[in-house]
This record gives sequence, structure tokens and C-alpha cells, in this order.
Amino acid sequence: MVNQNTTQKLQRPVGTFQTQEEIQVAQNALEAKGFSQDHISIVVQDSDPNPTMQRSQVFRSAVGGAIAGSVFGSLIGAFFSLFSHYLNSTDGATPDVSTSFVTGICTLVGLVGGGLIAALAGNSVPHVGPASDRASLTRIYVLMLNGTADEAYQAKEALGQPEIQI
Repeated sequence: MVNQNTTQKLQRPVGTFQTQEEIQVAQNALEAKGFSQDHISIVVQDSDPNPTMQRSQVFRSAVGGAIAGSVFGSLIGAFFSLFSHYLNSTDGATPDVSTSFVTGICTLVGLVGGGLIAALAGNSVPHVGPASDRASLTRIYVLMLNGTADEAYQAKEALGQPEIQI
């Protein structure tokens, strides 16, 4: 049984190069070895040599959540403090100290809780910034041959890149 993948004429990569000059020399070398220009093509790929991690809006979301949480916590603290006047104080503190203390604790809890919740929510939101700098991208030129597996192997050997597999 014959493997159809080796006998079919498919678009196959036969070499990768860093510059236009290198790809042109390689194309000329294949033509000199008898490969038809109609069966040779070039694919250009842009790649980032220093890929960065995707930035997210964690900090911005945390700040907004902390502000909203502290405001919400202050309101809840003030609400609890107003109704604490109607309850008997068992610790002997004056109502003014109790009001400030309860409001402060609720504000702190709201600040920390709101900031953490918002930071977790902002972790999945991508950072919106200027478009990526295309000048920092590296070009890779891939020489393709429309032919059988045997023809592709011969072309790879002629170019000195028999191990290429894209």
C-alpha cells in the first residue's frame, strides 16, 4: 500500500530564512537544481522575539474597587453607628468613640474587600494600550515547494536544511 501523503503534490516547507537576500539566494538555488518557479513560493511570518505576558487591568480595577469598597464600608459603618446609640454599650465606650471605631472598621473592611474583589475581576480584563509596535517584530521567510514528499526532501537537501519541519 502506498502512502498518499508522499505521492501527493502538496505545499511543503523546505527552508526558513532570516532575510530577503537569503530567501532569494535559496529560491535561485532551487531553480538551478531544476525546480520550477511555478512550484516555489515564499511565505512571510512576523514573530515577536521577546513575547511579553499579556498585561491586565488588575491595578486599575483594584484601585476602583478599593475606592468603592471604602465608600460602601463607610456608609455601612455609619448606619451601624447610628443604630448603636439605641443599644446599651457593654464596653463602657462613649457613643462618639464607638461611632468612629465602627465606621473606621467598616471602611477598612470595605477598602480591602472591594479592592481584592475588583483586582480578581480585573485580572481577566486585557490592558487597553497603544497598538503593538510592529517595528520590533522579526520577519521569518519560509520557502515552500508544491511537490511530493520526495521532491521536498531533495529541495531541503539542496538548501542544506533537511531537518526542517514546520
